[in-house]
Amino acid sequence: MIRFVYFDLGNTIVDYHSGPVTEREKDEMGLELMRSGLARAGSPVSWERLMEKFYTPLMKEMMPKGVYNRAEPDVEALIAPLVRGEGITPRELMDLFFQPAGEFAVANYDITDTLAELKRRNRKMGILSNTPIHGSSHEATLKRLGIRSYFSHCLYSFDEGIRKPEKELFLKAISLTNCEAGEVMMVGDNPGIDLDTPASLGMKCLLFDPQGMNGSFGKYPVISRFREIMNHLDRDLT
Repeated sequence: MIRFVYFDLGNTIVDYHSGPVTEREKDEMGLELMRSGLARAGSPVSWERLMEKFYTPLMKEMMPKGVYNRAEPDVEALIAPLVRGEGITPRELMDLFFQPAGEFAVANYDITDTLAELKRRNRKMGILSNTPIHGSSHEATLKRLGIRSYFSHCLYSFDEGIRKPEKELFLKAISLTNCEAGEVMMVGDNPGIDLDTPASLGMKCLLFDPQGMNGSFGKYPVISRFREIMNHLDRDLT
């Protein structure tokens, strides 16, 4: 029986791509917030310098690479040279950059009702997410969406210093549940990143595929809406 359910965050329970503006426009809003924050803190910077020293290198770091990186890019190291004095920290600037994406984000599909039902059935829940920013930014979004209280804990790769699919991260996740691996479920949208490693550790895995893009994948049970998790809480998913 499943006693604890972990969820991936972006593209699974939260849609950070929603809203009437493009991803680039959200980034530009975030950059302008950073620039204003730096100016208020006595570290004025031109738009061109912010693009050259922060945004362009960040986008290069975020692009897929041929070599897998165990850790997230060091975004704070990109920001630090822009700060003079102690009026504002790189972490605060990271939060400002992410703020527009968080404000436009929405809870995906029927996740809110599903979390409430899982709680009613006495299941514990958590988040296990890869992210290049501090977890505090995501925490603010989850609170705004009214779903943070459902999760007993959240593990963010930036804060943990290691990314999915690394085994160490999933082992820590299991240890925090006080459950056996077979009593813990992982729900995610990417088989290679979210599911293969936990499955190898004995966790039960569900592939969230609302658009039917991976329906023929076959390796894991597929759900198109979160309420379908209820059909698998007492089922052997191996």
